[in-house]
Amino acid sequence: MENKKHNFSKEKEQSTSSPSNDASQAVNQNSQTVNQKDPSVHPIPNNVSKEPNKENKSEQTKENNVNDTKENKSEPNEQLSKDNKENNVIENNQNLSKEKEYLDLLQRVTADFDNYKKRMSKQLDLIVFTETSKFINSFLEFYEVLKKAVIHEQNQETKNNLSQLQTFFENVLKKYNIEKIDVLNKDFDYNTSECIETRNVDDKTHNNKIIEVIEDGFLYNNKLIKPAKVVVGKYLDNNDLKK
Repeated sequence: MENKKHNFSKEKEQSTSSPSNDASQAVNQNSQTVNQKDPSVHPIPNNVSKEPNKENKSEQTKENNVNDTKENKSEPNEQLSKDNKENNVIENNQNLSKEKEYLDLLQRVTADFDNYKKRMSKQLDLIVFTETSKFINSFLEFYEVLKKAVIHEQNQETKNNLSQLQTFFENVLKKYNIEKIDVLNKDFDYNTSECIETRNVDDKTHNNKIIEVIEDGFLYNNKLIKPAKVVVGKYLDNNDLKK
């Protein structure tokens, strides 16, 4: 009788404990089936889960280091750009000052060259005028001889021929801008005439007047090339005559 009770209790315990065991077995089987169906779902080992964290940290530190280096590099680059700008400004100012110096030098050289050309042109004109005057004066000497021959010639026919030659010669002189200076009965002017003699005159109005022309004076291009040689009158009143 006691054996039967004991067996009954064992069977009861087995019957009560079996549902929980069956449930746990069912869960295990379901998990295995899920794992078999979806191989991506599996438990992650501890050593695998820690390695990505280390890699992430190392990448983060690398990024931080790169950012730091970029910042550190950017500061010298900014300073370098400022220095370059300052150097460019200084260089531009130096170039401007050099350009001004060159421009001033060019202007001075140009002015000196212009003055040199003007000076040389004046000297050349003076040389040409001097040599031309010498050449013209040689012909004017012949003109003076011809004029005196006309005055002193006794033969009227010869005198007329010489007079025609004198007129022709005077026309040639005018053609080349060589003009005779009209000084007779005019006030003596040392710029155009040369006094070679003075004569006493009774008329007061003839005082300091050119009363005779010994040789004519001439202008070439309105410039004196030969002064007239003249006699100037000098008036003396009674008091001067008594002295």
